[in-house]
Amino acid sequence: MGSFADQLQAFADKTKVKMETVVRKAALDLQGGVVLRSPVDTGRFVSNWMVGIGTQNRDTVAAEDKTGGVSLARVEPALANWEPGQAIILSNSLPYAYRLEYGWSKQAVGGMVRLTVQDWRDYVSKAVAETK
Repeated sequence: MGSFADQLQAFADKTKVKMETVVRKAALDLQGGVVLRSPVDTGRFVSNWMVGIGTQNRDTVAAEDKTGGVSLARVEPALANWEPGQAIILSNSLPYAYRLEYGWSKQAVGGMVRLTVQDWRDYVSKAVAETK
């Protein structure tokens, strides 16, 4: 058994890892909520949800993804590069994304992002419970 200072450091290290895990899990769930609430026609809009670390990822792709699997598969590798203090930015840079968020689609009348953000506390609570 190490000194009290060593024990405190070990506790701090363990707590830091847990907090980082909670943020990553909650961000992953948040992205999933946005993707799953997205209106689907061809699937191009769904496939263009991106993750940026510290800056907005303005990339777009021509791929069509009606299930959201391609978009969600991008999230975890991007979050692996995240460090505390950096912003995690979820975005869709297609020119009609704003219109879809504000009622242009009958499939997403209340938007995707606005509705999903309301669930943020639930995502964090779930991540905390899973990380204990």
